[in-house]
Parts: sequence; structure tokens; C-alpha cells
Amino acid sequence: AILVGHSMGGKVAQTMALLQPHRVEGLVVLDIAPVKYDRERDGSWKAVSGIIDTLTGLPLENTSKRELDVLMRQSIEDAALRPFVF
Repeated sequence: AILVGHSMGGKVAQTMALLQPHRVEGLVVLDIAPVKYDRERDGSWKAVSGIIDTLTGLPLENTSKRELDVLMRQSIEDAALRPFVF
């Protein structure tokens, strides 16, 4: 997949590319703060990691945004956040 991410979505896209490089063909990241995260102690990293875990289980090909939203509701309850990660 080619991932495009803005702000928090950019961090998610970068993390997906690092953790699942075989699933990422291209990456476009816009407007993120260059901050290093500590996987063990940083709540932000834990949130991103949880989103990545959710994304890795989704059927990304031939799935509409609406279908992805329905699938993500179980793991990402915040309706305002879901559109930023797919």
C-alpha cells in the first residue's frame, strides 16, 4: 500500500512502514513534529502502537473507507481519530 499521513496520521504511517515494511510500497508524510518516542514509557507511542496493531489486521485492498471505519470501531473508539489513520 502507499500510505499518506498528516500530523498524527503521519506518525502512524511512518510507524507502519517501520514495523511492516513488506506492506508499504510508498510513504508520504506531511506536517509532523520530529520527536523521538520511547516505546516503553511514552503514552503517545503506546497509542500509535495500538493503532498499528489495528491496521495490520485490516484488509486494506479493495476495502472502502466506510468498511474500514466499521472494522476499526472495535479498537479505535474515537470517531474523530479513525479518519486520520486510514
